[in-house]
Amino acid sequence: MTVNYRNEPVALRVHDGKGQTRGQAGDLSFAFQSRTDRAVKALNSQPNVFSWPLTKDVMPGDPFTPLLKAYTGDRVQIRILMGAHEEGHNFSAHGIKWLFESSLKNSGYKNAQMLGISEHFEFEVPTVNAVKGDTPWADYTYFPGASTDDIWNGLWGIMRAYNGKGSFSSQYPAPTLAKLSSNPEGKALPPKTCKKGDTNCVGMNGLCPTNARQLGFKVHAFLARDVLGGPLVYNQRARLEDPGAILYVRDGDFDKNTNRLKAGIPVEPLILRAHAGDCITLDLVNHLPADISNTQHDGWSTLPMIIEGFNNNNILPSSYVGLTPQMLEFDALSNGGLNIGFNPSLWTGGTPPVAAPGQTVKYKWYAGRATTIKDNATGQELRFAEPVEYGAINLLPADRIKHTSKGAIAAMIIEPQGSSWVEDINTRASATIKTADGNYFREHVLIIQDDLNLQQNGIAVENTAQAEDAEDSGQKAFNYRTEPMWTRMNFAPDEPLELTCKKDLTGVLTGDSETPVFTSTAGDKVRLRVLQPGGHSRNHSFQMHGHGWQEEPFTSASTVIASNSWSEWKGSQDGIGPGSHLNLLLTNGAGGMYKTPGAYLFRDQASFQFDGGLWGIFRVK
Repeated sequence: MTVNYRNEPVALRVHDGKGQTRGQAGDLSFAFQSRTDRAVKALNSQPNVFSWPLTKDVMPGDPFTPLLKAYTGDRVQIRILMGAHEEGHNFSAHGIKWLFESSLKNSGYKNAQMLGISEHFEFEVPTVNAVKGDTPWADYTYFPGASTDDIWNGLWGIMRAYNGKGSFSSQYPAPTLAKLSSNPEGKALPPKTCKKGDTNCVGMNGLCPTNARQLGFKVHAFLARDVLGGPLVYNQRARLEDPGAILYVRDGDFDKNTNRLKAGIPVEPLILRAHAGDCITLDLVNHLPADISNTQHDGWSTLPMIIEGFNNNNILPSSYVGLTPQMLEFDALSNGGLNIGFNPSLWTGGTPPVAAPGQTVKYKWYAGRATTIKDNATGQELRFAEPVEYGAINLLPADRIKHTSKGAIAAMIIEPQGSSWVEDINTRASATIKTADGNYFREHVLIIQDDLNLQQNGIAVENTAQAEDAEDSGQKAFNYRTEPMWTRMNFAPDEPLELTCKKDLTGVLTGDSETPVFTSTAGDKVRLRVLQPGGHSRNHSFQMHGHGWQEEPFTSASTVIASNSWSEWKGSQDGIGPGSHLNLLLTNGAGGMYKTPGAYLFRDQASFQFDGGLWGIFRVK
């Protein structure tokens, strides 16, 4: 797979000729760094055989894919086109966002966009964040395909935001890049500040406005076997489990003496909630062992065969952890949760954005968007920020290849300003949200997993029949739970389709299911948050029987989630893949137009994904 005839396989960046390189040079949390100590020596410098502009300013250790260049403070447009490929690709980029439809102010912000055969999109990116002091530049990464298959294959690159007032040198030279007339100095606007003693003024304090509500979290990364005392179980009845899983756990959910999860705490992906406009701090504590090798096992989820004998079973998940929020404002140099290019952890001795085993990394994010205002006295444009109700966002891992497959997944829901919430007793995936005007809605969070390596009675579970491509391999789940048809019908997972197609499936969905069962009262307003933090490139299509939703439920210039009369309606949402984050406001509420109680099926509409266990029940009382 290539972008503009070029690629940079992560497979090569972490390989030493025999297997995975030891140390950070082969660690998947450092795969995107512009290092010059790769075991494959050709990757430590740029080839000297081309002369066209695509290669200008590319540094040793940078990927060979196109370097997207801008100055901090520039407005940027990215145009992406896709040819004739069987599977979809989900474009994503670290630290930037765009309107789903650039000409529609209420189309909603996105950080992931699926492209199919012969599609093209134009992404108008808001002003690139400021670079601190005299730092020469800040690096972001873009993914023409954000799936494990695409990244392993080489579909990623760097977008470099130069500081027009930076301290360049022979080691870090100034770019061969003309400045825009709209940004002649190549630097971000100054922040709005307040005069001392002016208590009515709202200025900027770093990322956040001075009047922003402060919200703090502390999260811990554990091996499942340490915090649960055993494997992460995806289906108790069929004993489908991952002995090597990694979990994010809220502070206070485990006993500090034993590190074991407290009784009554649900075993599910990390789900956090914050308000639009919150200034968020998050401390991430790493309890993983430095040597993670004896915790892992082989399985049938695979990657494209770039290097013979070097695939998913030959690489280890990283022992370093990090979290990157989609859409939120953050300082890419130190708070982005991802090692990229030459950001300070590599070349200025700055604080790394990931936590090593036994260490803690601190993040600061703003639940809103950067904007500009004019100084009434001088007419000067100043940098400011305003709240945005983004709804569902993924918190993405530093290891984009293995961590999602090991259960290291997390989500944050940016709720309406002034709202409050009560999470359900038995699950944090469901909550009742009370809005500032006294109304309420029910919220259910569904996280898709499709690249799992599960075991049954200590034996790796094989792929379902004819799952021959890497993007179709592995087991599937919602929120750490799966209910595949082969377990309900009592046949082998790889039993040939010629035999399974003759089975009577009439009652296969009756009886209990271990996948999520969401509950609401008939007539309740319901917001369903559907996310996929990572995984394979075979896209999903989500459907909820008896209910529909608006494709673009955004108002107030995409800062508020609400009914949008200009939006088309959907009854099935396609194009869901790695990085997807959807807010589905069920039309007419729970039970549809006639508020009918009952059990409604939600599922992946693709037959083999449905067959693999991606279904559950929405119970309307």
